[in-house]
Amino acid sequence: ERMTKGIEYILHLAARLFSKGRNSLRQVCIFCDHVDESCWTAAADKSLGLLLSSCSLLTHFQFSGSVGCQMHAALLRFHSLQNLETLVIDSVRWDSTLDFTLMLSNKPKLRVLEITNLTKEYYPGWEMSAQCDEVSTLIGSLHRLQRLAIAFSDGFEQILDGRMIFTSLRQLEELMVGEVLIDDSVLHVISQHCLNLRQLQIYGCCGISLLGLKNVLNKCPIHALSIPFFRDEGKGVCAVTELCQASNNLRTLEIFDGICDKSFPSYRNLEDKRCLLQSAAFEASAGRISLLFYDGYAPTTPVYT
Repeated sequence: ERMTKGIEYILHLAARLFSKGRNSLRQVCIFCDHVDESCWTAAADKSLGLLLSSCSLLTHFQFSGSVGCQMHAALLRFHSLQNLETLVIDSVRWDSTLDFTLMLSNKPKLRVLEITNLTKEYYPGWEMSAQCDEVSTLIGSLHRLQRLAIAFSDGFEQILDGRMIFTSLRQLEELMVGEVLIDDSVLHVISQHCLNLRQLQIYGCCGISLLGLKNVLNKCPIHALSIPFFRDEGKGVCAVTELCQASNNLRTLEIFDGICDKSFPSYRNLEDKRCLLQSAAFEASAGRISLLFYDGYAPTTPVYT
């Protein structure tokens, strides 16, 4: 349920009711209204930490907050959650690398990791290269990961090294990333090591090329690809045609409309452009690929259930 009042009391009560052992909660999902940042306080953070300390068998944790939601006491408890398989955190503020490393360490069973809607001013001190490498290495050590999303975070990815992350994620099937974490060199690493990748969503990134995308499509069994503008944006219809011909596995291609602006005369409206692109995709794939469009900054991410 969505809770806007008394959340610290509810969490404290849950911690008392669900103690360690057979009564331990297996799933914890918390949704705070984005319009009411006051619902999440330091007391709520402390109460969540108390609850997590009693959930030795927890396998699924999901928190969706607002830009003002800060976690510290709760994150300190994640280190002991060795059975965690799903960790989804959206719109949370933390203050130090220690919080992040404690959250991700000691997670041998983790299959789903989604960290979204963070802003750079909320993690000062991460600019040091040693700390960046530590965080990248930690994510890369989660060998059982099948879904990874690091997105919508206003520069969060720039502290991470994609080459260190993806070298060991051989079971990865779904990936959503953006900003400066992904470029052609990282796409090459993904194409060499993430050979089970079926879904790739890239947003807000101008460091990739058509050649880099074709390479990863050729090496990985990607069924769904979402991309924004990229270096070869001027190729328009030709770019869509080449992407559709790069893989027999591809079934869905979702693109940002700006990808083709330079290849269409100014008198053509949006619907005309879309029709031409869809025709190009249909022809290049013999009807195999559905071409979709999105108008926003980033692709739509389905809610994990």
